[in-house]
Amino acid sequence: LQRQASLEAFFVELPQYGNDSAGVKTITVSSTVEAGATTLTLANVTSLLVADMFFITDPQDATHVKTYKVTKISGSTITITPPLQRKLDHTLSGTRQATFSTPKMRVCVVGPDIQYSVNAKGLYSFSVKLEETLS
Repeated sequence: LQRQASLEAFFVELPQYGNDSAGVKTITVSSTVEAGATTLTLANVTSLLVADMFFITDPQDATHVKTYKVTKISGSTITITPPLQRKLDHTLSGTRQATFSTPKMRVCVVGPDIQYSVNAKGLYSFSVKLEETLS
């Protein structure tokens, strides 16, 4: 509140969209994919479900902070929404991975203030409107 929260982006975890079945956490992206693509080829899709959400970890691109949702699974290829924000270049060093266990989304506060209250037991309750940000 005191540090102008509406100006600073931060990550929130989305546990309701997580996939903990069979211990799935990260899966290697196994091909180069251009920005704007709606499909990804992964090394292993056995425990994935349609509607699972994930984010990409790319050692060559720390600005890839978009969250994606699986809309279709066909063989080792998944269809995603929205389209891929940044290129994933499989030829560069490092491993590009899709993280499914508990997806995180980069957000910022919309509006000038955050409303909160304190109940009789001293517990805080607050409501905040967030929107995804890529910067």
